Amino acid sequence: MWFNKHWLTLALALYSIFMTWSAIQSRPITIIIDNNTDEKQIITTVDEGRIVEDEIKIPDIDLVPIKSEPVVDDRFDEEPIESSVSYLMLSKDHNLSEWDLLRKHTYKLAGNFKLNYPDVPVDQLYIYDALMKVFYVECKYKVGDGAINNITDARGIIQWMPKTRKKLSVPNDIHTWPLYKQLPHVENYLMYKIRSHKIKTRKLNDFIDFYMIVLFPRAADKHMDYKIFDEKCKERCGKFRSGKKWCAYHANSGYDANKSGRVTKREIRTYILTKHFQKQYQ
Repeated sequence: MWFNKHWLTLALALYSIFMTWSAIQSRPITIIIDNNTDEKQIITTVDEGRIVEDEIKIPDIDLVPIKSEPVVDDRFDEEPIESSVSYLMLSKDHNLSEWDLLRKHTYKLAGNFKLNYPDVPVDQLYIYDALMKVFYVECKYKVGDGAINNITDARGIIQWMPKTRKKLSVPNDIHTWPLYKQLPHVENYLMYKIRSHKIKTRKLNDFIDFYMIVLFPRAADKHMDYKIFDEKCKERCGKFRSGKKWCAYHANSGYDANKSGRVTKREIRTYILTKHFQKQYQ
């Protein structure tokens, strides 16, 4: 009798363990990322027998240019995809390189942009890709003296001009900061320009629209043939600190592919995407 009681007790204990294990296995794990603290919260959820999971949309690590490479043409073979780099969002900042920190925090910035302007017709991944292209065009991912324009004194990841730095309280040594640490100032700049120029964010559906917020904000929500510069801008020529007078058209005449004396939004888009990201857009 003593022997049977103990076997029964053992059998009941094993059955209880088995049922508990089965219940746990039936619950999917949902990972919630706190964008402010980088903390991971793991919770199990059940929704009427259906699998419930949060998807983190993150681009592939191999589809954006590498900081140490001077030429990025062959890095843009195709559009970024949601794939295997979720470790960037799941990793603590101190475990990541400065390059991965730039990518991680740019993706967060893209998410914040989409939250602030939900009518933007492209998703977070597209905004991330557009911003990474903007940063490359503006500063080639350089930090230090290489991120200063010696003619205009523009500085940093999006080449803030002196007046803009003063107006938006951007430090004059911003070009010496790690690129990812400059992103809060980038976000503040984007929001300021959208607000001050009354940009219709529902029309921001192409890389060039996002680049225009930096280069020529009034054109951000305009059509592709909108005129950006022309040769009749002599009255707007300024004398930069190098002592050389340079009108806006001649400073950007490289975009004028057909030498018509005017530069359109479409021409700037074509020039940038074929010059810097050739394989993706040829």
